Amino acid sequence: MIKRDYLEALIEQLTAAVERALGHVGSKRPDDARREIDAAYQQVGLSALVVDRLDAASVRMMAGDKVEALVHLLEADARVSSLLGDEARARRRAALCAALRRMVE
Repeated sequence: MIKRDYLEALIEQLTAAVERALGHVGSKRPDDARREIDAAYQQVGLSALVVDRLDAASVRMMAGDKVEALVHLLEADARVSSLLGDEARARRRAALCAALRRMVE
């Protein structure tokens, strides 16, 4: 129960970070949007750089019980990246998100 509450709180924090990032995109502040997303990865215990360099199985292992929160963050990162015109990053994040979903289902 405590673990579930912790994960739900983490997802809420990540959701707030994503909303702030989307606000920065809308305000034409892409650097702030990217910083917000990168900080959210730190909350999950990873960095965007690590996520870029590892395969899905390794990311899953590193995320541990936070994988559900990470999936939500990857979806948001894909969306923000697309809005910022970084389609390559958006595709990578969407693909990793899909792979992690398959692993946890």
